Amino acid sequence: MTVVNAVELERRDIRTLEQLAKIIPSAIGGGNFGSSRGNGGDGSAAIALRGIPGGTLVLINGRRTSPNSFFDGSTVDLNTIPLAAIERVEILKDGGSALYGADAVAGVVNFILKKNYNGTDFSAYYGNTTDTDAGTQTYSVITGSADEKSSLLVGASFYKQNALYSSDRSRSKPDLNNTSSTSATSNPGGFNVRNDAANNESLYDQNKTPDALVRVHVNNNAVPDEDGRFSASDYRLFVNSDRFPFPLYTPAIRPSERYHFFANGERQLIGDALKFFAEGSYSHTLSYNQSAPTPFNSAFSPATIPADNFYNPFGVAISSWSYRLVELGPRTDEISADAFRIVTGVRGQVPDTSINWETAFLYARDRRVERLGGDFSIAAAQTAINRTTSDAFNPFGRQTVSAALLDEIRQPMFTFADQDLWSVDATVRGDSFDLPAGPVAFAVGASYKEERLAYEPDFLQQSGNLVGFNQAAPLYGTRNVSSIFAEVNIPIFSKEKEVPAFHSLEIRPAGRYDRYSDFGETWNPKVTVRWQPIDESLTVRGSYSTSFRAPTFSDLYTLPSEDFPELRNPVVFADPMRGPTDPFAFTQIRTIRSGNPNLKPETAENFTAGIVFTPNGLKNLTVSLDWYRIEQENVPNSADQLILDQNFADGGPFDPNAVFANRIVADPNSPEIYQSLSSPTLNLSQRIIEGFDFGARYDIPTEKYGTFTLALDASYVYRFDQENVPGQGLSDRLGDFVDPSQGFGLGTIPRLRGNIAGIWAMNGFEFGATAYYIDSYLDDTAAIGFKRRVDSVITLDLQASYEIKDSKHEWANNTKFTVGCINVTDEVPPLVIGAFADNYDRDTHDLRQRFWYVSVTKKF
Repeated sequence: MTVVNAVELERRDIRTLEQLAKIIPSAIGGGNFGSSRGNGGDGSAAIALRGIPGGTLVLINGRRTSPNSFFDGSTVDLNTIPLAAIERVEILKDGGSALYGADAVAGVVNFILKKNYNGTDFSAYYGNTTDTDAGTQTYSVITGSADEKSSLLVGASFYKQNALYSSDRSRSKPDLNNTSSTSATSNPGGFNVRNDAANNESLYDQNKTPDALVRVHVNNNAVPDEDGRFSASDYRLFVNSDRFPFPLYTPAIRPSERYHFFANGERQLIGDALKFFAEGSYSHTLSYNQSAPTPFNSAFSPATIPADNFYNPFGVAISSWSYRLVELGPRTDEISADAFRIVTGVRGQVPDTSINWETAFLYARDRRVERLGGDFSIAAAQTAINRTTSDAFNPFGRQTVSAALLDEIRQPMFTFADQDLWSVDATVRGDSFDLPAGPVAFAVGASYKEERLAYEPDFLQQSGNLVGFNQAAPLYGTRNVSSIFAEVNIPIFSKEKEVPAFHSLEIRPAGRYDRYSDFGETWNPKVTVRWQPIDESLTVRGSYSTSFRAPTFSDLYTLPSEDFPELRNPVVFADPMRGPTDPFAFTQIRTIRSGNPNLKPETAENFTAGIVFTPNGLKNLTVSLDWYRIEQENVPNSADQLILDQNFADGGPFDPNAVFANRIVADPNSPEIYQSLSSPTLNLSQRIIEGFDFGARYDIPTEKYGTFTLALDASYVYRFDQENVPGQGLSDRLGDFVDPSQGFGLGTIPRLRGNIAGIWAMNGFEFGATAYYIDSYLDDTAAIGFKRRVDSVITLDLQASYEIKDSKHEWANNTKFTVGCINVTDEVPPLVIGAFADNYDRDTHDLRQRFWYVSVTKKF
C-alpha cells in the first residue's frame, strides 16, 4: 500500500483531486482526466491505475460512493470528494480486493477523511500562470471538537478555476496547416459543384477538367449585389487556408466553481462496546465549456440546397456542402452537478477480546443538469433553405444568416442525469485462535447494495432535430449485488521460532462471493504472502487475485444515439498522393452508438511480487521494487476506428461481403465521405499488462541543520498488449499515443513515468523541490502517416513555507505561509500531431506551463 497524507498533498500543490494522478506514476492513460478535457469533457475528474479506464475502485473511508451519473457507473467524480477533509489517501495496486470489491481490477484508491479533530483551521490559496490567464483560488475552513466520549468535525471549502483557452498558448493555437486543429466546415461555406461541361469551361478546376466535381469557396474580395447575392464567378477552389480554426473558441481547461460541505462525528453509547458514528458531505459544481459555432454539414445533417434558393448562385441543387454558423455564437455546455453522501452506523469492541465489529448504512446520490446552447433545429433550417425569397437561409456568403432567422431556428436543450447508491454492510474482525507463530487474525463480512441510473435528455435531443450536438437516447438501469467476504492472516513462522531463512512468514487467503441481479454469481479469491527471510530489514511479498467487473448500464442498455468522433479516413491514407494535410484526412463521422445486452462481464487475473528493503545500517532508508501482471478478458468498448480500418482493408463500404459492411454508409459519389457508422459496444477480447513499480525514501535528521528527505517514485511498463477483436491476436499498445477519444479510451501508455523529491525542514522553515519525468512515446503513426516521436519531458516544481510557532504574539502562532512554482522552467507540452484537440496530449501533460501560487493557513 502507498499512503499519501495531507501534508504531502500540500507539498505537491494538489489543490483538486484531479491533480492526484500527477504524483502517482502508475496512474497513466486516458482514464485519468479532469478540466483539461475542455472539448469532450463534462467537468468531472477520474483516476485510473495501470492504464485501465474504469478499473480503479474509489472509496471514501473504505466505502463506496455514487458514480458520476454522466458516466453510467464507470467512474467516480473525484471532484465530489472534499479535498480539505482528506487526512490521507491509501493506494492499493494489487487488484481484486476481497474486502472492498472484486471490481478493483487495477487497484483501490481509498480517501480517509479527518476526524477526532480539536480546533479550527482556515486556509486560503491563490495561483496563476505567469501569463495570468488561468487563475485558481481555494478557501476552506474546518472546525472540530473531540474528547474521550465523542467527536464532531464540520467544514466547508470553495474552489474556482478560470478558463485557459486554446488560443492562449503557442502549442494549442490553431494552425491552418495542421488539419487536426481545423475543420473543413468553415465560414464562408464550401460547396461541391461541377465545372460547366456543356460549354467546356472550367470555372474552378485548376486542372481544366470539364465536369469535374470541385469544392469551392467565395473569394475573399468578392462583393455581393444589393440583394446580398454572389454570382458563380465569385467563387474559387477551396484550399487549406479556408479551414476553420476551432481552437479559437475552445477552452483547453474548463472554467469551474465548486463548493463542499462536510461533517462527521462519533459518540460512545456504552463505552467502547457500542459507538454511534456518522459522516456526510455535499458538493455543488458548476462547469462551463464552449466549442466552435455549429457546423452545418450535409454529410452529418442531410439538407439539399434547392436550385431556386434565393441566394444560390449556381443554378443547380447542391447536396454536398457545409457552412459554420458563426452568427449563432459558440456552442455552450453548462453542467451543474450536485453530489450527496451520508453514512451512519454503529461499531463496537467485544469486552475482553480482540474482536471488533461494525455495521453501517450508506446512501449516495449524484445528480447533474446539462444546459446546451448555440444549436439550431435542422427541420427549421431546411424549411428556411427551401425558401425562394430573401428571408431564405443563406450559406453562400460571410456570416450572412440574419438575426431574425437565427431566432427562428435556434433551440436550447437540457439533459437530466441522476444516479444513486444505497448499501448496508457488516464486518467482524479479530483474532480467532493462536498458532505457534502467533494469533490467526480474521475478517468476515457481508454487504448488500442497490444502484439506479436515470439519464434523460430532452425531446429535442432524442428526436435528433439538432445539428451542433449529438442525438441522445435516454438510459435507465438498476442493479443489486449481495456479497460476502472473508480474509484470514495465518502466521506460519515467527522470529521467536528461529527457523533458518524464515524470520517470519505469513499467508493471507481471502475470498469474495458476489451475486448480481443481472449477471449471476461470481467467486473471486485472493492470496497474499509476506516473507522475511533474515530479519525485518528485508520483506518479500506477493499476491494472486481474480476480479470481476459487470458491464456498465451504458454498455448494456444504451439505445441508438449519435456521436461525432474525429476519425482517420482510411481512403485518404491509402492514397500515396494524399496524406494528413488532405481536407478529408481526419473527419467527424456520424456514429450511431448503442449498448449490447449480450455483453459478457470483464474478468481478470492479477499477479504481483516484490521486495521492501530497509538496511539495518540505514534505518531511515526504505527501498521497494514490485512486479505486476494483469490479464484481462472480455474488455468492453466501442471500436469506431477499428471498424473503419478493417472494413477498408477487406474491400471497403461498397463491398457487401467486406467485414463490417453493414455498419458503414458512404457517399456513392464521393467514397472518401463517410456518412454514418454503426458502433455498438463489444467485448474486445483480452489485454495483458506487465511492469515494475519502484520507490525509495531516505530521511536524514541532523542536530544542527534540520531534516533532509529524498524520495523517488517511478513506474515502468514493459508490456501493454491488447487484442481488439477476438481471434485477431495481441498487438502492442505500449509507448504509443492514441487520443482518448479513440483507441478504446486508453490514451497514452508511456514506458516510464516518475518523480524525485528533495525536502529540507528546520525550525518551521521547509523547502522542497520535485522533478517529474514522462518518457517519450510515438505519435499516432496511423493518423499522421509517418513515424514521429513525442519528446520526453522533465518539469521542476519548487515550494517554500514557513510556519510561525513560538512568536511572542500569540495570535500569530500556528500560521503558515507558502509560496511555490510549478514547472519553474516553463516547459511547453510536447507537440502531438495526432491529438484530437490542442496539439498536445491533454491527459498526460499540463498546458498551463509555469504556474505560481501563494497560500496561508491559520490554526486556532
